[in-house]
Amino acid sequence: MRMVASLLIALVAASLIASCATIESRLALTTASAADQDVVMDQRLLTAHTAAADGQPTINRDRAVALATPYVTNAAQADSVSASYVKLTLTGPDGGVVWGIHERSVWLVTFHGVTYIPVTTSASTCACGSYYQRPNTAVALDAGDGRLVVSFGLD
Repeated sequence: MRMVASLLIALVAASLIASCATIESRLALTTASAADQDVVMDQRLLTAHTAAADGQPTINRDRAVALATPYVTNAAQADSVSASYVKLTLTGPDGGVVWGIHERSVWLVTFHGVTYIPVTTSASTCACGSYYQRPNTAVALDAGDGRLVVSFGLD
């Protein structure tokens, strides 16, 4: 009888462990497919929300990188370049959507190691300009036609 009870307890424990592992893996997948990141556009602090985009983009990854490159000064100096097909939403400090960019399907091309310097900031006119600089520059291109949606700096 004790052996049956021990076996039953072992089976229940194994089932619970397997269920927990399944739940953890699903949470990891959910977390990996959606992200929020603080970004800077010009001299505005915003949040970029990204999630996996549906379907297939009209333009491919290589074309997206080629189209994004002219928008980034010193793009050739990037340590690396990454491109992700995502749905992008930009929100301001109050949580409201900024510039109508809500779940827009884009290629988000990031030039790692290329410092983002806001266009309206100049070291000669504003000592505070470095506050809005970020170590990486990202360019969001419309996934359907490759047109520029927005560019911003991120950590």
